[in-house]
Amino acid sequence: MVVSVNLFRVFMNDPAMFKWYIFTNILMGIMPGLYWEKRGTRLGASMGLAIVILIGTVNSFLPTNMWAIASPYFTVGNNPWFYVVGVVAIFFACRTLWVYHRLPEKPKTINGKRTIW
Repeated sequence: MVVSVNLFRVFMNDPAMFKWYIFTNILMGIMPGLYWEKRGTRLGASMGLAIVILIGTVNSFLPTNMWAIASPYFTVGNNPWFYVVGVVAIFFACRTLWVYHRLPEKPKTINGKRTIW
């Protein structure tokens, strides 16, 4: 995995790994809802996780986010596509909540333990 990440960094011309971190935040905002929808079950997921994904995604793409503070590369003027992708990721993070809500209910207990909300 270390070799793969470093190859991606070279191909993306990313010496400080900023683009790699953002890439992972984009995937985290978009993919869980699509995966949960494909699986068709709430097992292995939770409403709390969907909320954390939404908050983390919104926080990653605010104009005052931690990336804009760390590097001028992520300001609106220098990289507007970053914020366009952010709008798409936030949409999918909101959709994750909707997908989770539409899935069938989890059983109240599994192996004698209560399931997570």
